[in-house]
Amino acid sequence: MTRLMILVAALSSVALAQPDYSALEARLPGLRDRLESLDPRRSLDYLELGEEVAAEAFGADERRLAITLLALAFDRARRSPEPGSIPSSAALALADITAEPNTREWLRSLAVSLQDTAPVSGARPARETGGVDATALQAARILAMLRAGNGNAAKRLLRDDPTRRLLERFRRIAIPQGGSLLQVLDDQADFWPCPECRNDRIVRERVNDEIRTRLCNTCGGSPGWAPDPATFRGVLRLESRLLRGVQTSWSAQLALDRGEPLRDLDPEALPGLLGVDVSRVRFDAGEWRP
Repeated sequence: MTRLMILVAALSSVALAQPDYSALEARLPGLRDRLESLDPRRSLDYLELGEEVAAEAFGADERRLAITLLALAFDRARRSPEPGSIPSSAALALADITAEPNTREWLRSLAVSLQDTAPVSGARPARETGGVDATALQAARILAMLRAGNGNAAKRLLRDDPTRRLLERFRRIAIPQGGSLLQVLDDQADFWPCPECRNDRIVRERVNDEIRTRLCNTCGGSPGWAPDPATFRGVLRLESRLLRGVQTSWSAQLALDRGEPLRDLDPEALPGLLGVDVSRVRFDAGEWRP
């Protein structure tokens, strides 16, 4: 085989490997022109086009194009002086088109955490808290208090507006399926301590002039908030986030996720997790190029 034939065969294989967006272009007129005119300095253009492609995507190639556009929007915005809400919006859009449940949950949690990069209004500075923001530390204490059944103390801390705002912002980490985290915490604070044993775990009763003890029927001898397994993992993940992920031992990880890999909410991990090369930011001749 001559060198010319080898070159032609190689070029043909590359052409065959390129995705076919013709059907998508029929639904989104001017798609190729918009792709080729994307400017890496304008992350919003990547986001808007990515959302449009995601809404129209059917096949694997079309979904991959949407994921690439959104990941590039995420990365380019984070590199800008004022990323605004673009990284969070891109992460949420990626979660909507991601099929793998754990990745989808991670993306949603990341989006929430990125919304919280600005200081919470009224938040108190970290002092003697090991570098942890005092408001975040108080929020973590509330969760621990309720699991221990100390509802009265938790109720006092829940009156703090900055702490409530912080817990509300992070609610999707604790309850990814949706719902009001604050309502759950308020209800648990109202219920504990145990109305029957007052957290003594046992109940003393007089029977025929004799004092007898029995295990509390209400709390079963284990007072405190006992959420379902999924919520329990979410609450522990939230505590880890609030305390900046200090639980790094294998036993802490096992308690967090029953042995599943614990993905830190690190924005730098997003492109690699989705398999997007963010150094290739320009679309030219059907390919992403540096």
